[in-house]
Amino acid sequence: MMKSLLILALASMGLTSCGVLPNAVGGNAAEAKYSGIHKKGSDITEPRARKSRYLQTADGGVAVVKGGAGLFIDVVMAERPVKPLHMKINFQNPGGGVLTDEMILTPDMDDTYLSLSVPEFQRGLRSYQDYTITIQLRNSKGDKQPVDTLVQKVRSYVDTTGPVPRAYEGMVKR
Repeated sequence: MMKSLLILALASMGLTSCGVLPNAVGGNAAEAKYSGIHKKGSDITEPRARKSRYLQTADGGVAVVKGGAGLFIDVVMAERPVKPLHMKINFQNPGGGVLTDEMILTPDMDDTYLSLSVPEFQRGLRSYQDYTITIQLRNSKGDKQPVDTLVQKVRSYVDTTGPVPRAYEGMVKR
């Protein structure tokens, strides 16, 4: 199983919830999570949080860590599985294809809130562009047919087409 690079870095900084860290500056993305899911009072054109049988989106967007950036999604277990399920997370890659991460969702997991991110930094993300994250749950890794699928679009407010990630100029620090 691959480990989510961004979440490991964010966890090492003590960031577990979304929001801009105090050291994120204006148009230069430092270390932060930029939400790209509609919330009360935000851009009405942003993608809405989706729900499937087992998972519900809490947040999603782009995380910026130490000079790199990539998509993330935070989900809450809407229903605990009765047996372990293989989780495959596909993150749309702006360069083409998908970046994939995998884990096992178990009935006895302590935390029902999961932060998932791309396994490597992404080049080519564009501000105000929507990207797709797909989470499939299967009875086993080899099963062709998923028992549950969550498809979530997230909006990027970070551009990674240049030498360093840049936050969307219209972002307001809260």
